[in-house]
Amino acid sequence: MKLLPAARRFLMVFCLLALSFTVAAQTPRDDEPREVTETRRKAEQGDPAAQNELGIMYLHGAQKDDREAFTWFQKAAGQGFADAQYNLGVMYQRGESDEHTDVERHRKAAEQGHASAQHSLAWMYADEESGITKDSRKAAKWFRKAAEQGTVRAQLELAQRYENGNGVAKDEREAVKWYRKAAEQGDAGAQFSLGERYEKGYGVPKDDREALTWFRKAAEQGYSYASFKLAEKYEKGNGVAKDERTAIEWYQKAAEQGYAPAQFSLAERYEKGDGIAKDDRKAFEWYREIAERGNADAQTTKLAQTKLGTIYAEGRGVPQDDNKAVKWFRKAAEKEMSWEEEEPAEEGFAGAQFNLGLMYAKGRGVPKDDHEAVKWFRKAAEQGYAPAQFSLGEMYYEGIVRDTEKGCEYIRLAVEYRHESAIRAYKYLCPR
Repeated sequence: MKLLPAARRFLMVFCLLALSFTVAAQTPRDDEPREVTETRRKAEQGDPAAQNELGIMYLHGAQKDDREAFTWFQKAAGQGFADAQYNLGVMYQRGESDEHTDVERHRKAAEQGHASAQHSLAWMYADEESGITKDSRKAAKWFRKAAEQGTVRAQLELAQRYENGNGVAKDEREAVKWYRKAAEQGDAGAQFSLGERYEKGYGVPKDDREALTWFRKAAEQGYSYASFKLAEKYEKGNGVAKDERTAIEWYQKAAEQGYAPAQFSLAERYEKGDGIAKDDRKAFEWYREIAERGNADAQTTKLAQTKLGTIYAEGRGVPQDDNKAVKWFRKAAEKEMSWEEEEPAEEGFAGAQFNLGLMYAKGRGVPKDDHEAVKWFRKAAEQGYAPAQFSLGEMYYEGIVRDTEKGCEYIRLAVEYRHESAIRAYKYLCPR
């Protein structure tokens, strides 16, 4: 039985004093439930199971009393009762008290085979902030013990450790073994991971049909990654007969579950009328979902923002609005700062930078400004974006920053990317 969080202020003081408590038998209250009275009688006679149960009653019942709960857990734990040792550890842990005592309580319960204690102890060794020295090998040891008793989350963690070689030797077959155990207990994440193993042939022979089976099991539980995978399988006919309509149904489900790649795929289909009736408004709504929520990876978010800018610039599915177009082009074009010291800042999206340059060049949604246009064309050109290289070349060749040599240099770069207008222009503007 899991414990509810204890009152923090009380426990911070109480946990320091609890070991000195001795508890006399309480006189039952007149209104005390019969079940509590009978449990108390057994507890006062020294029955550790009853002492633990009485602690739970005080923790959760109508006569809630954290101090009494702690005391009865302590009495049962003193007799080596594993459940009580685990419950004490949880009270220490949630009361933010002595970390050493917390670990020892969990260890005592874990060593007696208490699966939840084994799982908790494993996480203590896995977590750098748990207050004890991180030890991947010890973490794996206790995850295994809990996993062998059928703890699903421990099975999943152990599978991932074998997959990545974390605290154990990397072993694809062992990873599959533990993913399967968790998957067979209905864990959607494990079902998805097992499907991936069959899809890629990691630790098992490659088998698209078996992959489909496990993706379906996870998808039917609302696991968005699996819904998306299932959509791809039906779209491409991998492990199942190709079925565009069913593919779209699963893309729709994954999109509604908040999975950004599915939302983007669905938006593109509505935009192009690919396998579904063309609907500019629905395309706009899905692109906006990604752009505004920011729950996708940076590249997908910036691409959706660029799409929104284009939709507003062209007035497809929404009233034409250059100001909003510029707003979304700028969001996608600007370089994002990274809050992680080791992570590089995310570059702006080249397509959006080019489009923002066009808006400045034409004075749409912003005052006409060739210098700003050149600035944004250059940013996109430096990322290898051929249309920007060609436009920048034109502006150097004919614009306010006239430099025919540099203009030809940028046009030549666009030629290398097989940009048709650049190929034609290079023949006339840049003779050898």
